[in-house]
Amino acid sequence: MTIRMMARIIANAHSTVALGDVLKVLAEATRTEHGCVSYELFQNADNAAEFVTVEDWESDAAANAHMATRHVKEAIAKAMPLLGQAPAIHRFIKIG
Repeated sequence: MTIRMMARIIANAHSTVALGDVLKVLAEATRTEHGCVSYELFQNADNAAEFVTVEDWESDAAANAHMATRHVKEAIAKAMPLLGQAPAIHRFIKIG
């Protein structure tokens, strides 16, 4: 069963570029992970401080393993002081 995860990530007022750089590095590393079907990073065209990731994983196990990787932990550590609010991460399963 494929898992789709979506995360909404908001930069603080002066950290949009820096947070974007952190998220780009994370996206590149994530795309090489076993079980990653796709990983896309978007920036809101009307609000540059808002980023969204859309991720497809082969399974819950692959999605969970992703969250435990070194590159995720490093990205979280670098992103924390750049955030305007806590990220909202949602997990979905396809039902139709």
